Amino acid sequence: MAARYFTTHALERMEQRDLTRPMVEAVLRHGQSEGITAWEGERRTLCGITVVVDAQHGTVVTAFSHRNPPARRSHKRMSRLAGQHKRKMERDRTNNGGWR
Repeated sequence: MAARYFTTHALERMEQRDLTRPMVEAVLRHGQSEGITAWEGERRTLCGITVVVDAQHGTVVTAFSHRNPPARRSHKRMSRLAGQHKRKMERDRTNNGGWR
């Protein structure tokens, strides 16, 4: 297999997102192509990991993951948290933290 080139941006993003070179290579070998972007780059996806490659030179431009997106909380839920926390603190104070 020919050597694969990674841009500095791609290496930085891979490190930030805990993606390894073997993971990226697996996506490039076995991933589903999502087509060519406007600037002649190809997107390939496998198991929630997307890799963008410069189609002309084969250079990995960036990589990102959709595997464990952060949980979203609604505004309604956020407004209830303060009251729930206050009631929990009161229960813990009166109940000695659940210890008898």
